[in-house]
Amino acid sequence: MTTTAQPLNATQPAISFGVRVRVLAVFVGLGLGVVAVRTNTVGAVRDTYVQSLASALAQEGLKVEAASVHWLDVPGRVGARPVMFVAHRGKELTDIYYAEARVAGESAVLDVLWLRNVTRTSSAAEHDLVRVGPYLAFATQVGDTHNAIEILDTRGEAPALTENWPRRAKIQNWIRNLQETGRGDGFGRRRYQLVPAASTLTMTHDADRLALMVDETRVVIDPRRTEPLEGAERLELRPTEEGMPGTITWVVDTIRNLSFVGPTPIEWLEHTVFGITDRVSRTYHQWVETDTEAEVKEALAMPVISEAAREELLRVTDPELGFPPAPLTPMLERKVRGEGQWIPVADPDFVNSYPGAPTAFYQTFLRVDPERDFTRVYITMWDPRMVQLGIVMGTQEPESATGETGSGMIPRDDFTLRHVVAGFNGGFQAIHGEFGMMADGHVYLPPKPFAATVAVSADGRVGMGSWPGPTRGVEWNEESANAQIPSDMVSMRQNLTSVVEDKRFNPWERWWWGAAPPWAEEQTYIHRSGLCLTEQGFMAYLWGDSLGPAELGQAMVALSCVRGMHLDMNSKHTGFEFYKPIATRSITDVAPPKLSRPLAESEFEGTVTKAKGYTFRARLGVTTMSPMAFPRYLERDRRDYFYLTLKPVLPGRDLDLDGLGVSFSTTGLPHAGFPHAFARAEPPPVGGVKRWIVRIDPTRAVPQPLATAHQVKALGYLSEVSTTEGSVALLRRVVPGSVARFHVGEAPSRSDVVVLRGEPLLPDSIGTAAIGADEEGFLVYAEIERATPGLLYQTLSHAGVREAVLLGPSSRLTFVADAKTVSVDGTSEVQTSPPTSLGLLAEERPPADVLFPDTEPRPYRRWGWLQDKRVRYFPRTASPRFRAPEEQTQ
Repeated sequence: MTTTAQPLNATQPAISFGVRVRVLAVFVGLGLGVVAVRTNTVGAVRDTYVQSLASALAQEGLKVEAASVHWLDVPGRVGARPVMFVAHRGKELTDIYYAEARVAGESAVLDVLWLRNVTRTSSAAEHDLVRVGPYLAFATQVGDTHNAIEILDTRGEAPALTENWPRRAKIQNWIRNLQETGRGDGFGRRRYQLVPAASTLTMTHDADRLALMVDETRVVIDPRRTEPLEGAERLELRPTEEGMPGTITWVVDTIRNLSFVGPTPIEWLEHTVFGITDRVSRTYHQWVETDTEAEVKEALAMPVISEAAREELLRVTDPELGFPPAPLTPMLERKVRGEGQWIPVADPDFVNSYPGAPTAFYQTFLRVDPERDFTRVYITMWDPRMVQLGIVMGTQEPESATGETGSGMIPRDDFTLRHVVAGFNGGFQAIHGEFGMMADGHVYLPPKPFAATVAVSADGRVGMGSWPGPTRGVEWNEESANAQIPSDMVSMRQNLTSVVEDKRFNPWERWWWGAAPPWAEEQTYIHRSGLCLTEQGFMAYLWGDSLGPAELGQAMVALSCVRGMHLDMNSKHTGFEFYKPIATRSITDVAPPKLSRPLAESEFEGTVTKAKGYTFRARLGVTTMSPMAFPRYLERDRRDYFYLTLKPVLPGRDLDLDGLGVSFSTTGLPHAGFPHAFARAEPPPVGGVKRWIVRIDPTRAVPQPLATAHQVKALGYLSEVSTTEGSVALLRRVVPGSVARFHVGEAPSRSDVVVLRGEPLLPDSIGTAAIGADEEGFLVYAEIERATPGLLYQTLSHAGVREAVLLGPSSRLTFVADAKTVSVDGTSEVQTSPPTSLGLLAEERPPADVLFPDTEPRPYRRWGWLQDKRVRYFPRTASPRFRAPEEQTQ
């Protein structure tokens, strides 16, 4: 990792004082906790060490599988012997445990120290723990299927995971390992996901290898090597990744996770410290007037541009656009210039943009609290027609129920890296509610009933809403919850209940919103963040300090949110970042000019992990944000987050043909609103032969084999094409974590859908029409006036198409508009009947909409107990985690 992170400005002096108090308190607790944290269980004498160990642990309610016990060849503490085994409590599924046993004689276990559940998977049963040299291997089973094989290196985790970390972070990681695994060095961990999951699995081993029968496939793994020796086609490697921890947040989490501390003292400490900070801030601002206008100007840090240029950016150039919406109405009596007015995020040096596309982001601010008129909610809004939302699972959080872990990184494929434009924080850690988490088709935590949810479907559409309750007559559990996930949903994140639904604050009557203990008489005023879907179909990220949940909700109501959810809180856990990727290996990407000034503290320029061929510029969405690391969402992170990529929209970038710029136009072509479905260009003739190129956005003009029941209106046709005949096919392939991609191939995989078939377009092909796909995901159709050897190939190559399908001599693209079919050369005729060919159908649904619109708010007594049911963090009492205000007085 070669980042050169920039230091960030501190926040107000009062907040810094509060942070210092908090750090001091938790470090004192940490020092005491590290000394005290251990499990000490009195043993009993049996015939063997294993029997004695099992007897000792049975006193703690832990049932040990005797055949799974393995004594490790690594040093223990105070003369104890390290041991690992399979065990479970009560009706829970089996897990892998680590402990250190003090023994005496030939069979007695005197006591058991440092007992740790290493896997902590509530919905997966670990079994068949075997030893191969210094490695331990086991299988995991979810339901009736086996889904993974894991290898543990008992010598410790690989040094390469943390080799570029500062000493401070390495010490933090050592302590975290000690707390979670009982060993400061932890365990090296490698996971092989079975693809697909297996209905049967048997495991054998010798001194060097692990041999398995996965259904009918033989799999052989040498733990010393990453690649399997046999059966690699059934395995998908999921290496364990580490995200570098922050400082203050790590201390708080470490103290909170100590068994003798728990979350309640931390909640008390946070609530008390932030309460003092809030009172100090209010007192300070009673005596010192706030220059809000100047502070906002600095916080949003927009580049200096002329008023004429700003007016040009604000002017709507497309009647179908409607973005940004109308200015927001200020809520406080004392007016501040610019409040509620949308400012275009037009920063070519630090914010990615798509060629020829309108501005995709706008920002503004609102003051919502008359008692704290010095605080502001900053709003960053984007148009989902031009911006795609993605979700990343962290390397550690939220902690998975199945043992699967995330990469903690934005996908490193070339398309995503070229189009990434922003990232922002996710939701609470698993310990604070275990709200649902799904990314790239993998369910890490099951969805909670009635929880506020944002989800992404396979076609990129985004939904926000409240998850439905359990099916009538079916008990809520992990299996029934996962069965509710729609088949086309690929990613999902939940947190609490909705802050706003249909422009109404807190329809679910929630009391606990984080930080405030259950007994508190008022909410904690702290940095909070939220995500919103507006009634116009736009999405927005909201962030501010000294905010309670009601104030966050008021801003969402002012924004006309039909659904709004609370994300994370605390200054170190929240933030929004803009990005500008600079491709160093592509001639089509133009690097921004070098800066004529030094980088500001809220800016970054440099390389990031596993993004070879790219450098990045980044800036904070609001300069007063102070995340634990910057740029946080370009690197690997321990916690989940969201990222945004620019959608390619037509007409797209110009072509460079022999030094001549050729522009595409959408004028006169049919569409179903913005973005446009088609864009056409007419390059100069070659040898007197006219030619035309048409870009087709397959998300707006959907090829008929890919269409759903919602897409019925035809915008065009490809006549005389086949989906069955031909040696190659134009295919649509769904790539988890990325957009669907089109390519030309011979043998489709399981995820491919054939759009059409034909013969490959070669350099010497003779024909009049061909179609392929470019690197932006557009389908590109080329037509020439008469068959000329090589001209189609040359034309599509210049248009960025590497492989294409040569269409038959009668194949043509025609547009449908006003009851007429229009050819690519502009001639038209009255449409008498639709051609019997491949239709291109209009996508008229919004790219972001309400999810589960039939789920209506229920009283607290209907949903509170369901959300308090835990997957892993079982409550110590049967009482709810929080109560409604009216219940607290009873």
